[in-house]
Amino acid sequence: MGRVSWNFLIKFFEQRGIKAAEAFEILSKHILENKENYTSNKFYIFGDKQNRKIFISMVDYVYWYMEEKNIKWEAALKELCKNQDEQMIIGLREMLVPGSVKQSQIAWSPATFAKRMKQWRTYFFEKGWLNYDMRPEIIRSRKALESKGVIKKAKRKSRSK
Repeated sequence: MGRVSWNFLIKFFEQRGIKAAEAFEILSKHILENKENYTSNKFYIFGDKQNRKIFISMVDYVYWYMEEKNIKWEAALKELCKNQDEQMIIGLREMLVPGSVKQSQIAWSPATFAKRMKQWRTYFFEKGWLNYDMRPEIIRSRKALESKGVIKKAKRKSRSK
């Protein structure tokens, strides 16, 4: 199905005895506020560069939180959701993710929030918008292996004058 104009929708519903305001309520209930909306599942929200920047800043914030609390990615996400973290709420609201924020609170359960963020981060790794090697758990593992002498430390290239 291609693009559908508002006029087409109004005529479609009027032929069935439903007024425009009622039709909008039906559409918003089943499509616009649906948690399983294609906008977030099919990554359409990241077509906008501003949304990419917002999500990258959210990921950086989660990485910082992981370091502060010394916890893993999923645990950090669930804790941030459970605590209704303001940075996460602002990020979701600014990205206009349908059904994610209601009355200035994250509407998703911590498990759903963590699942979405993990899916989105994986998508960003695949697209090359996030660097896979900069994950805190990777850095921590690399430092541990370097300190035990299993791998050599990466030497910085000296600049030739």
